[in-house]
Amino acid sequence: ALGLVLLPLVPQRPLPWLAGLQPSVLAGLVLLILLLQAAGHMALRWAGPGLGLPLSGWLGGFVSSTATVAAMGSRLRSEPALAGPCTAAAVLSTSATWLQALLMLWAVAPALAAHLAPALLAAAAIALGLGGLLAWRSRQPAATAAGQPGGGPLQVRQALLVAALLTGVTLLVSQAERWFGAGGTLVSVALAGLADAHAGVTAVAALQAEGRLGVAAAGSAVLLAIGTNGLARVTVAASTGGARLAGWVALGLGLAMAAAALLVAPMG
Repeated sequence: ALGLVLLPLVPQRPLPWLAGLQPSVLAGLVLLILLLQAAGHMALRWAGPGLGLPLSGWLGGFVSSTATVAAMGSRLRSEPALAGPCTAAAVLSTSATWLQALLMLWAVAPALAAHLAPALLAAAAIALGLGGLLAWRSRQPAATAAGQPGGGPLQVRQALLVAALLTGVTLLVSQAERWFGAGGTLVSVALAGLADAHAGVTAVAALQAEGRLGVAAAGSAVLLAIGTNGLARVTVAASTGGARLAGWVALGLGLAMAAAALLVAPMG
């Protein structure tokens, strides 16, 4: 109903009081979170919680790691017995962020992508390894005995809350940009990364491809965009799934970021 009936009726034009956001984009975000919830429910039925949820989390990360973390957090809160697979899925979704950033860099700035490929691949591998370890640990009878979701496969209330949270972050970013102005590439990228990591990555890639930003500086800016977006994902994890989920997401992001920073520093 949301995708076929309501979404086409939502205004497409940007609204000034929403910092230039389009209401259709916000409605699309709610739809995306609900689709991820449905995908997790189907994967749970087909492959069982030990494998289905982590797999759907990793694939969902290519669409939106933040939305995937939110979907898994809401499922974890409604079904505590699935805490292990949901946590693994959330951590695995963060590995997809690094791979998607590399693909976007190859499309916009191939030279920058070649420079950052070892760092981004190492970060993705670490997040993938931690998520895989959590998925392996969660394969136990207590998890596979879980029944029907307590609130059904679709958690509309949680989807609306996450959309509102991300909208609030975007409004804060917009106001901060008014305060700081257009100066300072790193500040602008960091603020953009709070709302969307890939928006910051794409902006850096475009600047580097035009020769307005050096490769070393661009590499630092890419890591900054992903790092600041990680703060938003940890916040979403805490608000939807609790402190334990947020801790594992933060650990995966922190280890991956450390590995990437160590590999980027010698290159710079």
